[in-house]
Amino acid sequence: MKLSNDRQCSNGSRGSVRATWKPKASDAPDDRFPLIVDLCSDTFIEKILHSGGFPVKLGKWVPHYLILSERKKRVDAAKELSDRHKQEPFLHRLIICDENWIPLDNRQRSNQWPRVKQKPLPTSKSDPHQEKVMLSVWWYRERVISWELIESGSSTDAEVHFSKLKRVRAELRQNQIQQLFRSGIIVQQDNARQHVANRTLQKIEDLGWERLTHPPYSPDCALSD
Repeated sequence: MKLSNDRQCSNGSRGSVRATWKPKASDAPDDRFPLIVDLCSDTFIEKILHSGGFPVKLGKWVPHYLILSERKKRVDAAKELSDRHKQEPFLHRLIICDENWIPLDNRQRSNQWPRVKQKPLPTSKSDPHQEKVMLSVWWYRERVISWELIESGSSTDAEVHFSKLKRVRAELRQNQIQQLFRSGIIVQQDNARQHVANRTLQKIEDLGWERLTHPPYSPDCALSD
């Protein structure tokens, strides 16, 4: 008996999975059902795949599976920023905004030194639904400009972000940081709703600032990378 599964791979090469079994006269039982069960078992199939060079792997969790058009936007945005930086470096003009939820109970397991036959003390996991606070930070390449803690349940809409922009501008003037941005300020932030709201974009334009291109659905692209 010969099991074979040839298929055409996406790159044009052929992948092959084969298993060969040579029966003997004594191997032919009256009831062939157990033999069929063995040959079709998950273990037997797994051995065939493994011998053909197909190990078992799990895909990586991603925040959002990008379709082809979204991938193209990421490539176009990266190329645009790379070409721009080659012609006129702009990283020194960046002011970056980002938010992150921080759990109040952020316990971690610590090392213990029990005796050989003793078990270490257990550590209970923190509640996944515990109270959190949002840390909102504005910074540039030298230091933090402004930061704020927002309690869980508080609004983080465009109106709140609008007031943050005004506070950042006041911080820049008060600490005489604005003179470091004589070529102009470029704001870098993700595509959260409050960041791309018309009121927010209009305020950035009124301040004479520029918003840096950020491809959609890119939470894996850290703003500071």
